[in-house]
Amino acid sequence: MTSVNWRALGLDDPSELQEGKPFSPEEEAVYAQVIARIDPALPQIVPKRMQYCIIRGFWGYPDRINDTAEAFRKIGEWRKTHDVINIVQR
Repeated sequence: MTSVNWRALGLDDPSELQEGKPFSPEEEAVYAQVIARIDPALPQIVPKRMQYCIIRGFWGYPDRINDTAEAFRKIGEWRKTHDVINIVQR
């Protein structure tokens, strides 16, 4: 696999960005609550880095768990409907 020189492209290395970092214990607890409210197949359809963004993106919402679960469900269903995982092969 080829390594990307992000700096040469004028971009930050994604591994250095917050969305590329693993969940904190508090985020992990929220993630577990969200996953319990959605179809168990959806986490396999949504890439981990996107899951980090979804959890963190709804952090300040008053009804964080339900709003995050709804967004996760919508994103996962859209990816499933459009077979995003296999889009390059098509």
